[in-house]
Amino acid sequence: MMVIQIKDYYKQTASQSLNMALFSLLLSIGLFFVNYYFFQKQYIWTTVIPFLLLSILFFFLFRLNMDRFRHVPDTIRTSQNGPLAERNVLLLFMPAPAIRVLLFNSEGLMVGELSEEKNVWYKWLIPGSMSALMPATYVLSNQEQKILGRFRNHKWLSDEWTIESGDGVHLYTYKEERAKSLLRYKGVIMTPDHTAVMDVDIGGFLQQFSIPYSGSKKDVATFQKGWMPVEWAKRFKELNTPILSFSDQATEGERMAVYGLCIRLLRNYNH
Repeated sequence: MMVIQIKDYYKQTASQSLNMALFSLLLSIGLFFVNYYFFQKQYIWTTVIPFLLLSILFFFLFRLNMDRFRHVPDTIRTSQNGPLAERNVLLLFMPAPAIRVLLFNSEGLMVGELSEEKNVWYKWLIPGSMSALMPATYVLSNQEQKILGRFRNHKWLSDEWTIESGDGVHLYTYKEERAKSLLRYKGVIMTPDHTAVMDVDIGGFLQQFSIPYSGSKKDVATFQKGWMPVEWAKRFKELNTPILSFSDQATEGERMAVYGLCIRLLRNYNH
């Protein structure tokens, strides 16, 4: 079993950013010559400059993540836990056509992944706000790439998601109240027989929120950005890294439902 550490994540992200920087640079050079020889020259810079800026941005991300890679201490510890067993999970976004989130424990070891089941290249060309309206299936997998759960949005502009086990068993449904979700996310997570399990009432900025049991003040999980313990910060150099924390009482099924809700909330967060 290969366990990915946070140090590997920074190195992989730096490599992908460098590839994107070079691709954008070559594309801008190609567009320059095509416009210069075949089209009106006055439109050259309006076509080329956006890709040059994109190349600069990706090169900056390359340098940033290489610096993080060099400063994160090495570790030989491994994790046997999957994403349904960890109490605290940190979410790190990878460049991808659709959402791809690597899940790490507080020790800096990868425990799983959230991603679209079928990542297709053309979604690079679709704005995140638009792709979030499209039907799709997302998966939760462990560090060995075994699928633990699926989260399905069956149709365009759907306000209903199904949450399934890796074997396809329908565990929960997330039903969103579209009329009340213009500035906030309001809805309920319920069992197949429509018994409410968790209430959803979350601000649109997604900086910090909790997910309580229905009719209770006890939380199943909390989500926060912008703060982490000093010990964790030695491994995670981006202090704005989202942290998902589960209560000790949360069952594996309830944790699965929370991951499904996170996909719903975050799928156009980083595209």
